[in-house]
Amino acid sequence: MNNKQTDDLDLSHLQAMSRSINNPVNNKAVPNRIFLHLDGIGYAPDGNEYAFGTNIATNEKIKVRLNTVDERVQDMIQTGRLKSESQARQIVQNQYELSSNPRKTLSDRSKNNSVALSFDQSFEIPSTDNYRSFRAHWFESISTKPSSELIIAPAHVQFVSTPNTSFGRVEIIENHFTIDRNSDTDKIKQMFMSALNHEDEYSAERSGNLNYILRSKNDGQAIYNGILSTYLQQIQAGTRNIKVPANINTTLTNLMSNPLITANNTPQNNVLFNHDLNRILVNKLLNQNFIHKLETSDPQLQNYLRSISTKIEKGEIYLDAYTSRNIFLGKETVNSYRNKASRSQSPLKIYNISEMDAATNQPIQHKGYLDTMIGIERHSDTLSPYVTFTATTDPMALANKLEKLDLDDGKLSKKLILNEDFTKHALPQYVKTGQDHSRHLIEESKRNQQSSNSQSIDFGFNR
Repeated sequence: MNNKQTDDLDLSHLQAMSRSINNPVNNKAVPNRIFLHLDGIGYAPDGNEYAFGTNIATNEKIKVRLNTVDERVQDMIQTGRLKSESQARQIVQNQYELSSNPRKTLSDRSKNNSVALSFDQSFEIPSTDNYRSFRAHWFESISTKPSSELIIAPAHVQFVSTPNTSFGRVEIIENHFTIDRNSDTDKIKQMFMSALNHEDEYSAERSGNLNYILRSKNDGQAIYNGILSTYLQQIQAGTRNIKVPANINTTLTNLMSNPLITANNTPQNNVLFNHDLNRILVNKLLNQNFIHKLETSDPQLQNYLRSISTKIEKGEIYLDAYTSRNIFLGKETVNSYRNKASRSQSPLKIYNISEMDAATNQPIQHKGYLDTMIGIERHSDTLSPYVTFTATTDPMALANKLEKLDLDDGKLSKKLILNEDFTKHALPQYVKTGQDHSRHLIEESKRNQQSSNSQSIDFGFNR
């Protein structure tokens, strides 16, 4: 072997070493989040209490128990959350046992008639039956009604809490469309209807959005992010004035006919620009004439509108469109989310993306979207939906801005109805209920006591 070959081999070896230094192997354990349709809760032969049921995501039969303190401590060390075992133990004991709101047992939670549960920080463990087995750090009830809906979709969760009011809203992305000036008319109408239909499949009120990114046909480069939302019409209900979603024709008529600038309100330039751009889109895609003139007065923004209008007409710009629906949190969910929102590491903060503005060097917030499991129940009188639960399907995922979603055309949301899509199965025969388990422990204690009594002196009373 000559010197040249030796030098090449040595350099190759060093380069491989540098790559391994820059990209260390990650051996940290990765926890899962599990959504379970509940068959029941009981004790397995190993003496642990399990929730038995069906994995909502995979349709597998599974059982899940809660961690011990020692297991949770080791999880925190192995996942890199903490290095000090004593510190981890103090945190876990406080969470599980010592706080004013300690972790509930599975049987305690079952008293509220939960039909579906969510388990956080879950790890698979060996199983001796036909149920895949897991242990979990924490759990929550998804719903207590068998008729509840579950929606799995990209979503943004917004929660606002002030001293005077608190509310939350979930924006659920339902469909994706790629549309240009030459798209089929039915497809264009389907996009608008998917976004702005004022009623859902139960004829309940619905408000939605057409979220779109204008992109260049040449390279797909994002030009502008816009939104067109359902028009909320003010009506009088008794002594109250309330806003309800208008039908799609009213929404588009209001857009094309009514001025945004009024005697009492002059919106900012960016709001006027978005509104006028929506008018241009309706004009070009639905062939509807302008009834009210464009209201943007800034000369540069006017030039942008003219340029975009021309490029849409020529087919040089297309819409990367995501239609979405808004559903508000229910009253009880607002109360529980108020506590979540106050935490320093609130799970609600993951839906916001913070970036530094290059012009002002100040942080700005963007809406982020994550694949989310959403629990929904409906009011008995109006059938209007409200959200009872939200959690990301992947606890390790990071939120993406709308233009970074990169999803295929078509339906993006999946709806499940618990009592239609899942069957509640009987528990295995070997499972003991809480009462049976307590009785078993008493009998076992009696046997142990009798065994110890055999060592005592016989005074002639044992017959």
